[in-house]
Amino acid sequence: MRLRAGAPLGPLALAVLLAGLASAGPARAVEPAPPGVSSETEARARALYDQGMRHYNLGEYDVAIESFKQGYKLSGNPGFLYNIAQAYRLKGDCAQALTFYRNYLRADPQAENRAQVDERIAALATCPERTPAPAVPAVTPPPPVRRTGTALRVSGLVAAGLGLALAGTSLYFGLDARNASNTISDLYRRGGTWDQAAKDTEARGQRSQTLMLALGISAGAAVAAGAVIFGLGVRAARRERRAPVAVLPLPGGGLMAWAGSF
Repeated sequence: MRLRAGAPLGPLALAVLLAGLASAGPARAVEPAPPGVSSETEARARALYDQGMRHYNLGEYDVAIESFKQGYKLSGNPGFLYNIAQAYRLKGDCAQALTFYRNYLRADPQAENRAQVDERIAALATCPERTPAPAVPAVTPPPPVRRTGTALRVSGLVAAGLGLALAGTSLYFGLDARNASNTISDLYRRGGTWDQAAKDTEARGQRSQTLMLALGISAGAAVAAGAVIFGLGVRAARRERRAPVAVLPLPGGGLMAWAGSF
């Protein structure tokens, strides 16, 4: 059969084009579409062929396969089956390519490219099947060992240090209060004048005594709290030395994780 340039494609011409897609051999004329196939159906089949070819040429084989499958359902033309097999082969899906090459020959036993298709079937028969990789269970690493004992001991030392600092400040104000008291006592013994300077000295002594008492109480509380917290840290550190052991399942065996303190 010879196609004229610019001539409209009839069922027979469409069949020739479909049979020759992606084939290195010559296209052969297959039987025209059965009588009664409307021009609308023929146009839709041609549109699906063109759509599939665009995706095929772009390497978008999944979309091309879907277009060719719809075209085959619509027209029943075996050329679509050949095109589907070609797309599956280039995609690397050996099993599906074999299926559609065989379906193509079953639908068109007298295909002119049968020898070529038989060679591809023989080559694909040794192609390894694509099997999904075995699922590997996710392995969650053991949680990091929290050094609670260390944190508590550090907190205890900090609290005790703060208490000692407060105690030193309390001592300073205590000395200042005693100094003011001694100054006032000397003034009374000497029969001095109770002037503004004496009043200021007395007020300073009272203020320093108040601060001494407040800071002394705070210092004692901080030192006591620090000692308690430090003791709790020592106990926690002893418990942490008992190293936990975790067993994690893995494919073909397991993993034992050990954590401890040094």
